[in-house]
Amino acid sequence: MKTRVNIKNRYLITEFIFNEFTKIVKKKKRGFISLIDKWDVEKKIQDHFNITDYMSQKLTLEVLEMGQKLG
Repeated sequence: MKTRVNIKNRYLITEFIFNEFTKIVKKKKRGFISLIDKWDVEKKIQDHFNITDYMSQKLTLEVLEMGQKLG
């Protein structure tokens, strides 16, 4: 059974995604995230938080869109 994303854990998951993208950008010393990087983060949060593929895609996209608006 997969974990449901709700108000209590949504912030924790999105913060985890943001931190993973930040690590990738710093490690590779470039200013963008590749599609492969996005897939890797989605798989990592699926395993770490036990959420569905659909939810990992949705939350990852939300974080990327939020980053575009900010920066």
